[in-house]
Amino acid sequence: MVSQPKRGTMENVDVLLACIGLLMTLTSRVHGTNILSCPKEVNIKLGEEFVLRCDISDNRRSIYWFNGTDTSDVPIIWIENEVPGGEAYGKAEFNITSEGYLVFINPGLFHERIYTLLVYYRDGSQETVTTKVNVNITPEPPCPFISACPLNCEECHLQVDNSGGLLCSVTGIRPKADIAWEVFNQPGVRTSIGRPEYKQNEDADTWNASVIITYDVDICDGSVVFNCSLLDAIGFHGTRSVRLHGNDACIPTPTESGHLVIVLISTGLMIITILLLLIIFRRSQCRTSRRPIQNEDGHQHDDVPLESHPLNSTKSRPTTKKVDAKQLISSLSEHYKKFLYVKPLPWGEAVEITNLYTSCDCEIRYEKGGTATATSEDLFNDDFLSDNKRVLIVADLGYGKTTFAQHTMARWITLKDGSIFVHVPLKDVGRNTELSDIIRNMLPPSSLISCLDIEDILSKNKCHILLDGLDELGMSEVKQDDKQSTNDTVSCNNRLMEKCTDDIDTGGKGNRSRLTVNSLLQNDIRDSFQDIRLWVTSRELDEGKNAIGLPFAGVTFSGFNDAQVREYITKTCQYYSGLRGSQAVDVHESDKLITRDLEQVRNEATGLCTPEGADIESGKEDEIERLVKKSLDMNEIVQDFVHTPLLLSMVIHIITLKISQPDGPTKNVNVYKLTTIVRMIITCLECRYFLKIGRKSEQKEITAVESALGRAAFKQKMGVDVMAREEWDKLIGKQHVDTALAIGLLKQSKDIGKGIAQITKLVTSSYTGIQFYHQYFQEFLAAQHVPSDKQEEKEFDQFLKVCNDDKTLRYFRFMTGSDHERVKKVMNKLYESDKMWNNLIDCMFEDENVTRVKRLIEKISKKGRLFGQKANIKVLNLHSQHHQAALRHFCDLCRKFNMTIHMMTFREDCSVPFMESCFLPSLDRLVFYDMDITEDKFITIMEAMSKQIDPPKITQFVRGATPDTFSDSSKDRILVANKTISRTMEVLKKKSGEQSGTDAFFFKKLNLETVEWQKKWLPSGE
Repeated sequence: MVSQPKRGTMENVDVLLACIGLLMTLTSRVHGTNILSCPKEVNIKLGEEFVLRCDISDNRRSIYWFNGTDTSDVPIIWIENEVPGGEAYGKAEFNITSEGYLVFINPGLFHERIYTLLVYYRDGSQETVTTKVNVNITPEPPCPFISACPLNCEECHLQVDNSGGLLCSVTGIRPKADIAWEVFNQPGVRTSIGRPEYKQNEDADTWNASVIITYDVDICDGSVVFNCSLLDAIGFHGTRSVRLHGNDACIPTPTESGHLVIVLISTGLMIITILLLLIIFRRSQCRTSRRPIQNEDGHQHDDVPLESHPLNSTKSRPTTKKVDAKQLISSLSEHYKKFLYVKPLPWGEAVEITNLYTSCDCEIRYEKGGTATATSEDLFNDDFLSDNKRVLIVADLGYGKTTFAQHTMARWITLKDGSIFVHVPLKDVGRNTELSDIIRNMLPPSSLISCLDIEDILSKNKCHILLDGLDELGMSEVKQDDKQSTNDTVSCNNRLMEKCTDDIDTGGKGNRSRLTVNSLLQNDIRDSFQDIRLWVTSRELDEGKNAIGLPFAGVTFSGFNDAQVREYITKTCQYYSGLRGSQAVDVHESDKLITRDLEQVRNEATGLCTPEGADIESGKEDEIERLVKKSLDMNEIVQDFVHTPLLLSMVIHIITLKISQPDGPTKNVNVYKLTTIVRMIITCLECRYFLKIGRKSEQKEITAVESALGRAAFKQKMGVDVMAREEWDKLIGKQHVDTALAIGLLKQSKDIGKGIAQITKLVTSSYTGIQFYHQYFQEFLAAQHVPSDKQEEKEFDQFLKVCNDDKTLRYFRFMTGSDHERVKKVMNKLYESDKMWNNLIDCMFEDENVTRVKRLIEKISKKGRLFGQKANIKVLNLHSQHHQAALRHFCDLCRKFNMTIHMMTFREDCSVPFMESCFLPSLDRLVFYDMDITEDKFITIMEAMSKQIDPPKITQFVRGATPDTFSDSSKDRILVANKTISRTMEVLKKKSGEQSGTDAFFFKKLNLETVEWQKKWLPSGE
């Protein structure tokens, strides 16, 4: 036998080894040895930000992260010389910390793969390491569910008879985990545990698991505990306990009396006989306690048939008393509570609908005739409800149909008026699906309410039924086609069961008439269901297809008005302020466009004293709201989407989140960049599509659709207008058209347009064609397309020759914002022409490649222009808020890189107020050309120059009119401004070591002591 070392000895050895390892690590770092290590495998939660931390030496030079193991591919994100960059940098998917850690902002299933870290060291060497990332999904709540127990993870207490059964289940977990009952050695406990059942949800790549335990215990005077556990569950608590207590009717276990045994046996036989009679009666009432929903083609939905669980079948559920409407209302209320949340941002957290819901404008066409303009909240008025029993609510994508449905649910739960409210997402059902089946599938597995109970309740109570998404009615049938091959056995078994029960119901004469989706839509309802109010939501419908039967009132949502936008902003700001409490409000560097304090920045740059009270007051809701509104007013890109609630709300949340949480998930998002806004809007639409179809594994399909649309838009020079469906099918393929319409990249149109084939004829439908949802979508997708042959290269060169219309310029901005392969070619073309410099500045604003932008500014600053002339930036288009933001950004970069610009020329009246909110770069000369300068404008310019970090050496007014004289008060203000300018220039000259002496400011020289004009003057050499 080998002797074991003493425990104390082993502990000493472990400590010694740990110390040696630590010493070696510290020594290697001191001497510059390269160190690189990452975890071999990590588990992250779906949708929860995760930082992949690695041990990286301080003597690193560059850090690159790759998808997969191929480091010859383009890295997704990197740090070069302490500057972050890459295709994914600044977007909503990845980020990188200053230490080089990879940040998953909103992990999805498509992020599950191997990632490779490549590090270049300062000694010229390099090293790689790989990490496998697994994406896990945690159930809600994060523990197994036990039948008849509350929906939480606390120990459950139940009063039960001496015998019975419990079902333990979990749905939607990833990865698969084994489920099992744990029974402790407790006296008088006899149990039987069934075989665990597992089912994979292929669409979402998740698992459902369940297992049953039956028990026979003596607990009249005590309790027993069972544990249901998920073995090897990752990322959450995998055990739930249930404690069983005896109820008042508990029968004690027999001890001595044989008579008592006989009585018990007799009683048992009687109970069995009653149960058998109840089973027969139940089967005659309802075809099944819960059956898989069928659509009109006989396809079944992917709901787990409750008949597969013994506890959910009729024979194991004893009838207690007649079911009333209150039980159904209570169960539906609990079901709906899970859906009363919205996600304004695809990667953000869910927000309760009551915190944000804002009514929108709508047009009403009453059932009895007449029209009116109202708000969506007016639909709940008693007069409207009593006069309009059937309502079709129509709205374009993103106009609030889904949010309105959630608001209606929340309102019903709060109102508690005794009516029955049924919300039916039509994407999950077929036309022939029965309403009782739909409702039964909403109820918990332990519910005793049968299909026949539901129909009885609906016939005796006021009902409000909301069929949500008429345009998506066939979506479930498409989903089922993919699953048919794996579900054949289950489908056949259930069909046999339904046919058998039909014969029992009707004496073998076939199905009896019941309330179906189609009968509701076509107003074909039996007399017993007359107290039903029906609302149907949909995107625009072809009026000639009779999707809903007459009569009905029509409501069209038309988006937010100005007051509703302000209301939504207020609610959003209040939500984030309440969420973060009294956390200080700070403004991120990229938000200085919103709240820049000229005096504060100037003083910091020149070393002068800092005025008190310059910072934003902390924790003020009204301050956050003011900044958000100011940002929206300045952001003209947002105005293009202001009438679409979905898109507008997303931008509002991004801006609010940036201001209220400067270091939050949107800190690197610049909402003034056109590329950022459009990319995030498209991402939001795609995330909504994934949620609707119930799967996130179709990113390749989305990429293919975007690629096809981008190529089509590129080939047609972003001029794809309204075209007939047949032409779109030829252009990108029928399946791509269907997907693009479902996402919202394309939309149906009633306009008459000319397409590739010069389509001018009307089609039979009320829709004449299909077009891009927004012109920006067409240009953005075209900018993602890379010319693949000589012909496409020629077509791209044609864009460069035009390069002056708004459409082409936005295309170039999207290219630079997307880091297109031809960006350098575009930038050089714009640089070569003075007339294109304003467009160049707009493109530089979109560009995330700091190195490329810096080189361009160096060319402008240092290199001579054509014929030896120095650079003169002739500023135009300042009426555009976006161009103002781009020019501020350009000026900021010039100062950051210490670049001096020879001359900037302004020609527009709006340039005067612009001066008040802009820090100019170091300028040899500032020129106001051909402008009428009033006394007030002159003072504004002087005071703006006094607040500059580096005032221009010479300010000129050329060809325009200037005041001949100044009032005494104006002279005083000019003198104060001039003293500040002189003081600032003295400080700067001392810092740079230059000699002072430049004090001429105007083309007509102004005596700054008397504030009077002298003769025309030009500095020598100019």
